[in-house]
Amino acid sequence: MTIATNSIARNAFRKASDILQCSDEMCSLIESNQRSIEVEIPVRRKDGNIKVYRGFRVQHSNARGPFKGGLRYHPDVDHDHFSELAFIMSCKSALMNIPFGGAKGGIRCSPEDLDSNEL
Repeated sequence: MTIATNSIARNAFRKASDILQCSDEMCSLIESNQRSIEVEIPVRRKDGNIKVYRGFRVQHSNARGPFKGGLRYHPDVDHDHFSELAFIMSCKSALMNIPFGGAKGGIRCSPEDLDSNEL
């Protein structure tokens, strides 16, 4: 499930920024992620084999407070997906005046195929 840069949330942000007459520089700053990482996580499965899973963590902004955002396990996620979710978390916190920034992370896997120790 790839979420394009022209997502619903970012399009709504751009419309609002046009109405508020935000500068291009400010919009670019708000839309940019502060940090993102991609990892490969080796997991020894219960059958003894090792499988490597890809993980992502995107920290969009901590301008309003510490990063806030959970962890998702799903087979069809990628960096763009978590970038979008981190951006949305920053927006939700700001709109509700909650002193947190936005982040989101996850691992590309089928959680139903893993036992609790593997997860």
